[in-house]
Amino acid sequence: MKKMAMAMVGLTAVATIAALPTTASAAATISDVIVRQQWPWNGKVNIDYILHGDEGSQHDITVTLRNGSTVMTNEYGSLSGDLIGVTPGARRIVWDPAYNNPSYAEALMVNFSATLSMAEDDNTYMIVDLSGGASAAEYPVSFMSAPPAGGWTDEYKTDKLVLRRIPAGTAVLGSPDGEDEEYGRVAKYETQRKTTFANSFYIAVFETTQKQFENVMGYNPIPSTWDRGKGNTKPAICVNYRLLRGTNTIMSAANLASEVWPQHEAESFFGVLNSKLSAALSTAGLGDYEMELPTISQWEYACRAGTTGAWNNGTTITNATTDANAEPLAHYGATGFYNVGQVVGGKAQNAYGLYDMHGNVTELCRDKHMDTQVALWDGSDQIEPLIHNVTAQSPFVMVRGGWRQNAASGIRSSSTSIVSHSLDPTNAESVKHGFRIALTRKR
Repeated sequence: MKKMAMAMVGLTAVATIAALPTTASAAATISDVIVRQQWPWNGKVNIDYILHGDEGSQHDITVTLRNGSTVMTNEYGSLSGDLIGVTPGARRIVWDPAYNNPSYAEALMVNFSATLSMAEDDNTYMIVDLSGGASAAEYPVSFMSAPPAGGWTDEYKTDKLVLRRIPAGTAVLGSPDGEDEEYGRVAKYETQRKTTFANSFYIAVFETTQKQFENVMGYNPIPSTWDRGKGNTKPAICVNYRLLRGTNTIMSAANLASEVWPQHEAESFFGVLNSKLSAALSTAGLGDYEMELPTISQWEYACRAGTTGAWNNGTTITNATTDANAEPLAHYGATGFYNVGQVVGGKAQNAYGLYDMHGNVTELCRDKHMDTQVALWDGSDQIEPLIHNVTAQSPFVMVRGGWRQNAASGIRSSSTSIVSHSLDPTNAESVKHGFRIALTRKR
């Protein structure tokens, strides 16, 4: 169910201010919306407002722009500021008209208006109850509109799994070249392209922990012979693509003939998890969704949360090795090869409330790549992309986010690395790799 609160103002070409009535929903109110051009005029527009609500409550704000009665193009990425997970107080959204259409920035129309919509979504967060462990026949599912009053305690990192709904939309993914090129940019993997997500999806707030993995599979994936620093709220590492999805995910003529390629084997992590969630997802109206690894595009879209720089707090990289802008967000640049996994959620969240998207452990994604010398993208527009070669098996899968020993340049929002899909979990390299669970529409 969605509850809406609205406010609208007009804006002339000379940046006037209009008074607004207070508007309300059952949970919070929006008042004092002011729309004005930034001055001196730089092509951007400020939308200031005050959000009233319970202390600590969080709300998502959507913006509808109109020229008279005509809705203007307003793609994901043209708006920044206080849009997602907004707490009560004086807040600001910034609109960049040129992001969508250069003609918008030339002169704003006299009958231009902005409508703020406050969506109180009962299904913003999905909670999967894993407390029944590996012997449970089913895992119950519930939904929340906001994080609990005490925040996400260890319960939500061990016996429960929490996922955040990511709305459908369009964003520019990848990193810029030329003057604004980011330190560590790998052109063949980071070509900028406009990417549309026609379907919303859910993605886990935290990297999958050892206890969550054990609750599903009945064992900890880290070899017992290792000095593994086992911890219930540390990431599940020493995993590979086959363990998570099964050996039938290797591309073959038989698998490619299936309309639901790639599939999960019943004994794989996602095979087990989906079998225990099938009934609950169907009851929740999500029968055409399944638990999966996110694609690298879904991962970056969720990581960025509307940002366009190297870091998902809206800043960019200033040093290839150690960057102050990354410090609040990431465990990185460490020494000690085996001590790679830190307790999840120990750094700052992004605007969607997702933790550890930068650093800690690399996160396996669903995409497979045939040739590491071939560019992933040609710059053309994409819709729900999933990279795979339909003519041959691929030995490579892609990972995102970087890990605890990477320099700053290796943990950027657009950083992509490639690893073997069958990397032996006992291989020392496997300590780098963990994963984050997503709920995505079946292909």
